[in-house]
Amino acid sequence: MLAQEFRSKCRLGSLDALHLASACIGNVDFMLTCDDEIIDYAVCIEKIAKAKGYKLKVRNPINYIDEKENEKSDGSYS
Repeated sequence: MLAQEFRSKCRLGSLDALHLASACIGNVDFMLTCDDEIIDYAVCIEKIAKAKGYKLKVRNPINYIDEKENEKSDGSYS
């Protein structure tokens, strides 16, 4: 189960792991959070999600806005 994999491999709590698994199943592109624990394990979370065929990216809301602004100024905004 995806939530169990997030929990064991990324050392997340059960509710955080379930929340992330739900986001994947819901085909969410970005999970915006201010939860430092989730942010700290973003690489692990994204790696597992990608291996399972999901496109989930974990970002702090401020970093997400910065990324989108940079894409817009680079002309790569979609």
